Amino acid sequence: MADQALNGTVVIEVSGDLDLASAPALRQRLVDAVALEPVSVILDLTNLAFIDSSGLGVLIAGLKRANQSGVRLVLQSVPAQAESVIAMAGLKSLFDRTEE
Repeated sequence: MADQALNGTVVIEVSGDLDLASAPALRQRLVDAVALEPVSVILDLTNLAFIDSSGLGVLIAGLKRANQSGVRLVLQSVPAQAESVIAMAGLKSLFDRTEE
């Protein structure tokens, strides 16, 4: 995972598995990113291989934290497996998206 800050936007690149083992690290990165008070935080999921319920929980917590702080959380390039997990949880409409 890598973070970049560009023009009021923080981009967090997520790669590999987002599961019980890796979820706490992403949770902290989201907390740190939102604390910077950017206009938006983009989670670039281009290289995400797998997400489970722990990872989904981090996305939901990140969205809640961002909304409370007036920061827009955007999912970018969501892979099919992650899209399926988000849809099955009934959360597809909650997240802003971009395909960049």
